[in-house]
Amino acid sequence: VKNTNNMSEEREYAVILFGATGYTGRLTAQYLAENAPKDLKWAIAGRNENQLQLIKAKLPNHPSAPSVGVIVADSKDQKSIDAMVQRTRVVLSTAGPFYLYSTPVVDACVRLGTHYVDITGEPTWIRKMIDQHHEEAVKKGVLIVSACGFDSIPADLGVHFLANNVHKDSGETCGDITSFVQLKSGPSGGTAATFLSIMEDKAARKQMGNPYLLHPRELQPTKRVSRPGPLNYSSDVKFVLSLSLSLSLSLSLSLSLSL
Repeated sequence: VKNTNNMSEEREYAVILFGATGYTGRLTAQYLAENAPKDLKWAIAGRNENQLQLIKAKLPNHPSAPSVGVIVADSKDQKSIDAMVQRTRVVLSTAGPFYLYSTPVVDACVRLGTHYVDITGEPTWIRKMIDQHHEEAVKKGVLIVSACGFDSIPADLGVHFLANNVHKDSGETCGDITSFVQLKSGPSGGTAATFLSIMEDKAARKQMGNPYLLHPRELQPTKRVSRPGPLNYSSDVKFVLSLSLSLSLSLSLSLSLSL
């Protein structure tokens, strides 16, 4: 990642992985340890130092593993988040639900000139971050890149691949594409918490049905476009999503997703 005008000073790390103690964070730390360039300076961050040290100790035997930094930062403590952000050129966040744990990280990144990447699948939260930080981020040359996780990339690439091939084979242009995803494993704790929070928020559910939610405001259609919401029944596809929550709460939901 190239330095921006606001990142001309040297930073201690190239990448800090925030949320490293979570399910996806642990997998990401392992992937970085196995695949990162030997000279890449990176660190893992979270609110529990003991857990971070355990994760570091379990990293694969790779030349970069022993030099991985450990940083304590808590989303409820803005000063600790600011201190973390100031030490790196890029923050990679796997700390979800993102509206709870990564909002202060985005704020700090924009203020302090640090690039930000996450794996969120929360369009309503992304919209909020765009509205709050887009103009300042553009002025400072800060990149805020959300939705780099499973539920976003396959959909984006799948639609792009399908639309291109339909046009190539028939000359026609796709007007609407509906995709279906089959899951063979349960969601992480962060994903489950995000899902439940959206289901409890009527305004968020309404926004999720807007296909133009993340478009620039000036390019959004003036008339309401009718589209299926994020959760719909289909006679062709059925999903059974089992969520196991930490408080011994087990939910079995039969869902059909039209994305």
